[in-house]
Amino acid sequence: MEPKAASNEKFFIVVRGKSRKGFSRGCIGRVESENERGEVTVLLYGCGSSAGTPKNRGVLKREDTCPLTRHQAQLLLYISSVSKRFELMCNTRLFNAICALTQNDLVVVRHKKGHLPGMVKNLMQIGKKENKDDLHMLGFEVDFVNNDHTLSSKKAATMQLFSAADIIQVIPSNSNPFEFHWSDGSGSLSKKTLSRIQSMPNMETRTKQDVENLREQKIVQNQRTGFLSGAPGVPPYEELEEDAPPVPESEALSLFLGRMKGIQGHINSCYLDATLFSLFSSSVVVDQICQKPTDPQQPLNCTLRTIVNRLRRQGFVPAESVMNFRKQLGCDTFRTDEKDPEEFISVLFQKVLCIEPLLKLRSEGETSQGAYTLQIFLEKEQLPHIPTVQQLLDTSCMSGDIKFETVPSCLIVQMPRFGNMYKMFPHIIPSMELDITDVLHNSPRECFICGRLAEFECPQCLQDRKLQPGRIKQFCLTCSTQVHSHPSRSSHFPRAVTLPADAAADTPVLRHTMQLFAVLCIQTSHYVSFVKYGPEPHSWVFFDSMADRCGDDQSGYNIPEIRACPELGDFLCQSEEEQARSNPLQAPELVRRLLCDSYMLLYQSTDAPLSKPNNQES
Repeated sequence: MEPKAASNEKFFIVVRGKSRKGFSRGCIGRVESENERGEVTVLLYGCGSSAGTPKNRGVLKREDTCPLTRHQAQLLLYISSVSKRFELMCNTRLFNAICALTQNDLVVVRHKKGHLPGMVKNLMQIGKKENKDDLHMLGFEVDFVNNDHTLSSKKAATMQLFSAADIIQVIPSNSNPFEFHWSDGSGSLSKKTLSRIQSMPNMETRTKQDVENLREQKIVQNQRTGFLSGAPGVPPYEELEEDAPPVPESEALSLFLGRMKGIQGHINSCYLDATLFSLFSSSVVVDQICQKPTDPQQPLNCTLRTIVNRLRRQGFVPAESVMNFRKQLGCDTFRTDEKDPEEFISVLFQKVLCIEPLLKLRSEGETSQGAYTLQIFLEKEQLPHIPTVQQLLDTSCMSGDIKFETVPSCLIVQMPRFGNMYKMFPHIIPSMELDITDVLHNSPRECFICGRLAEFECPQCLQDRKLQPGRIKQFCLTCSTQVHSHPSRSSHFPRAVTLPADAAADTPVLRHTMQLFAVLCIQTSHYVSFVKYGPEPHSWVFFDSMADRCGDDQSGYNIPEIRACPELGDFLCQSEEEQARSNPLQAPELVRRLLCDSYMLLYQSTDAPLSKPNNQES
């Protein structure tokens, strides 16, 4: 049996590789050390029959890797093709299911020129472990299933070894006869009905040293299934006619803190749980945006109303309530699949709440369009290693020539990352206050040099090292002429700023700011959230809808948890200079998680006009 993994072992797969051999995308390695610049010294494993033996050492950027558990690394090592490793990693649902396979689970595997159903019999270790750095590869011993839905009697002949990449489908263990199709290799499709065979011996009875105990595996995605069978009693809830207001700061901790608090997760629901808690637990602005009479003819709206009121009154929403909501969203994938919060937010505001787009954006071509979230687009080289959200917003809007037509009441900003597979920056510092004055269309702005009314802005000056790189540069006519008389700026192209007709040159510019009230984070396909529940700087809580689990995957249930995290306030209240000098790797756990895993940041403005329902007259 494979020795128990050391607690400090860190494995990874390369997701962005160099062309030279040994560093390509799909390579597996182990971290040996890491420095403050985000560079990791690694041990890289090879491919083929000796994939479990380290080939060489090297230095990679941590952002070019994706973390793996030991079990995941061993499964991927047995896949000889690095491109197939990466392809499987990108298929999150299938890879998670393969990682969770146990004895007697049904699968469909690639075999010869077709696909065949089979039953997993053993998890086999492949390769020799001749020194401490060697790593056993893992493959699955699969017994094919006959046409009469039983295992073949010729077990020695039919038992074959397959890699994780050979498995194309995992049949849920709790399925009643599960109907599916596969190719028999002759080009035709065969249709068979399989049911889970319960009479086979349990893997726990095996004593062979070449069988890895699957209970030691750690699944890549912290999304667990199971419902409330066997769960502790859920307090009864009776819907009142009057809606509950957002939870005030004085009551938030007593209502929310602890286990079985917040929204209970179930079957890949974390993206939805974290989003709902962030939007509706404490924000008065979001509550005002969504405030309108509930239409009894719209069950979806009524279901959401029940979830929000239950959260605010009892501090806990059971998984059944959220599952009912997911079933009514109109697409089956919302009920079962992993989703991006951006997709859910669009459906939530547009279909469920019937709210006009939160943002009105004007592009370079002077065309205006609505949006519910703002995606950051930029080149990595444009900003420092650890940027602030303010820098990201300014750079993205200036580079794409995007402006806000009006000050939004709620601004949801998506960080430059691709789910859990890729992020442009290893750490991002959330800006507690977001100043959008310089990215507003037809609004007065002040000259970067003298403070008078600005008439021009210069995208090329954005990264000028002599002019505070990362800050938007706009100038009055005099300052623009002087700044661009320098030879290094002779190739710049300042563009005119659109101003109101009554803008006076000597009138002080009113700053338009928004306040951070929640952050959605993603780590290894699992979404959690940080929520600011009041105006005090230390009023922060951390919410995880699947923080723990009671029971197994079939009959157990997830345990949501909410923790106070005032340490976020300590960090976020520091100056930008102090934050930039800090080492995120040495920060407290939740601060580090905020800086590392932030995906969506939610800002609100109490001064902005509220978005209107779609059916409301302008």
